[in-house]
Amino acid sequence: MKYGEAKLASAPEIPRELVPAVERLTEIDEAFKAARLVAAQLRERIEEERQSARVPVGSPTRRGPADLSALSASEKIRLGLQQLSEREARQALVSARYCATTRGPLRLTRLSLES
Repeated sequence: MKYGEAKLASAPEIPRELVPAVERLTEIDEAFKAARLVAAQLRERIEEERQSARVPVGSPTRRGPADLSALSASEKIRLGLQQLSEREARQALVSARYCATTRGPLRLTRLSLES
């Protein structure tokens, strides 16, 4: 068994494609050193991607866009109006909090319709 083949057999984590076919022992060692470095970098990147894709236990599931094709036109309109009113309510709450934090307490006054 040749030296290069023996090194490949002893390091199954290194793909054969990463090690060029060379003759000298020093060249083989340098090629293996470079291949180990590349393999380690790839492992690190893969692990980082796995960690970033991991969702913590107990976190809410992500909602994708809803499939509205099964709804009738009136149901779509009703859903749109509901979402609009929810959005407006959230905006009003944010606006009230902003006013309370920037201008002091929020004061509600009664408007008179008398002329």
